[in-house]
Amino acid sequence: MSSESKVTFFKQSGWLVIATGASGLFLMAVYPLVSNLKDFAIYASLLRVFTVLGIATTGLQIVMAQDAAAAVTSEAKAELRANVRGVAAGIFALWLLIAVVCGIFQDEIARELQITDQRALWVTMGLVLAQMFLPFSQGLLQGMQNFAWLGWSIMLNGLGRIVGIAVAVLFFKSQATGALAGALFGLGSAVAVALWPARGLFRSADANFEWKSWLKRVLPLTAGVGSVLFVMNADMIFVQRHFPREVSAFYGAVVMIGVGLVTITTPMAAVMFPKVVSSLARAQRTDSFRMALLGTAALGLFGAITCTIFPSLPLRIIFFNNPTFWVSAQLVPWFMWAMLPVTVANVLIADLLAKRCFAVSFWLLMIAIGYAIAVEQYLTFVPKEDYFAAFKGVVLRLGMFSLMLLAVSAFYSWRIRTKNRASRSSSP
Repeated sequence: MSSESKVTFFKQSGWLVIATGASGLFLMAVYPLVSNLKDFAIYASLLRVFTVLGIATTGLQIVMAQDAAAAVTSEAKAELRANVRGVAAGIFALWLLIAVVCGIFQDEIARELQITDQRALWVTMGLVLAQMFLPFSQGLLQGMQNFAWLGWSIMLNGLGRIVGIAVAVLFFKSQATGALAGALFGLGSAVAVALWPARGLFRSADANFEWKSWLKRVLPLTAGVGSVLFVMNADMIFVQRHFPREVSAFYGAVVMIGVGLVTITTPMAAVMFPKVVSSLARAQRTDSFRMALLGTAALGLFGAITCTIFPSLPLRIIFFNNPTFWVSAQLVPWFMWAMLPVTVANVLIADLLAKRCFAVSFWLLMIAIGYAIAVEQYLTFVPKEDYFAAFKGVVLRLGMFSLMLLAVSAFYSWRIRTKNRASRSSSP
């Protein structure tokens, strides 16, 4: 990679770090507004619910980024437009199916998650629709390497959310349902901004959308990326099922700190991905992976070390108006170190999937399933009188399965690089 290309990489990733960091600050500024809600735990758990339900389309960001980055010929561009139209219709049909199922079982879902206002569930369905379109739209921008608009889309997710929630909570005195509606406003704004530069791709094209071949690509990608997202987000849902709302809120406060670590470490992988895809399409070499891996590891280590030395500081900043949550500081170092391996694994997995190494997806899926079983079984039988001790057990399991994700992705990354070196050395 030339020095000019390196400067461009760090400019683009730097802009995404700024945009993501600003969005993260806006998202964190939300919590002083919602921490005093009577049903704060419901708000925190439903945010995780819509993220987990949105996993069905997580592979779309990679697929759309791959297609957009590789569309270097007129035929590939026509195929991209056909795919965009077909995928958008498929997303809406899948969401409609999820909404129908939730409608049928809404009483059971409300009982399991201790939801007192079922309108919150339907606002969550709106969030699910936006969450399903977000990777689709941002993947197109990522593949087009339109990082300026991608950054604004990322930033608006946070800015729009805090504006919407502030209006709902401060002016209309709403509880979790109103706060979720504010989150929907922010997420919807992010989707709209991401779709606008790509609107030309919705034009009809002289190509057909090949569902079967497309699904063969997206399913392993969804399994790979979705497994990582599940491990990152499912813990709060399990905790909400097994503890009273006033108790699970203490765990929810720590989860918000972990979100900050993920927020500051993902932009480099986002910049790296289309560059790897484009370099493969053009038979060129790129150093983006190494820079993204080192940058992500450095940022993650900085966040984990800072929160180990000053564990109560992030809680005092985010929940400055509610000292009740400061007691959760005892979990913060454990949680941050548990999250660090999965943030580094995210870069490795993005690189593997960009190179269409789909074999890793099966093992990532098995790890996610094992994680769900382990946490559910643990919370079913663990004594719950000392709930912070029980929470620590959840965090330890999170850390263990995060290390598994890192180990598997590192093994496949080492293997594919070994094969590439052997292939280059054997070529004339």
